Amino acid sequence: ALDGVSLNATVDLGGKYGKTTTSRISDAPVAVTREQMAPSVRLFRSVVRRKNLRESFLNTFHAPAKRIPWTDDAAWQRLADSMRTMAWAAKAGGLRGFLMDQEDYPGTKQFFAGEGDPAYDQLAALARRRGAQVFKAVFEEFPDIRILSFWFLTMNADYMTDGDPRSFVRAKGDLWPAFVNGILDVMPPEARLIEGDEWGY
Repeated sequence: ALDGVSLNATVDLGGKYGKTTTSRISDAPVAVTREQMAPSVRLFRSVVRRKNLRESFLNTFHAPAKRIPWTDDAAWQRLADSMRTMAWAAKAGGLRGFLMDQEDYPGTKQFFAGEGDPAYDQLAALARRRGAQVFKAVFEEFPDIRILSFWFLTMNADYMTDGDPRSFVRAKGDLWPAFVNGILDVMPPEARLIEGDEWGY
């Protein structure tokens, strides 16, 4: 039986931007506000009234179309503020939480070390701090949130079987495990991260 769906929201940014963004919001030019999400909240409430759609999730936090510099404090704060709004909207709309998919469809390699980045160890520490920064805002709004990701730590399953996974991740320049550690650093006990393990099909 169907228990729920993932929902996208279109957000009118208005003003000088003259364009819309979606609830994925990873690279929105301004922070998304509660006022901009209010129409979506009403839609979410109408969806979850249906008995077989009560386990529904807001589709958010996808890989950005343009890479966000790890050292750009303003950009990461903007993302944290937007994610806070998404958490508020999901909770106010009666959703169970978020569906996330950080798979690199746009090819920006956000979660890998790149040219011009700091040295890997410094960069990984920064990625961990950004994970905590963004998701602290989420957990403050929605402490018992459920976050389902298609790939929490299963995108590269080799990490699970290598004898020295820390060195393996470092050699790949992979920043996602550090980012997830940042999420775990600030996650309250009532929240849940759900590993979708997309390879399961």
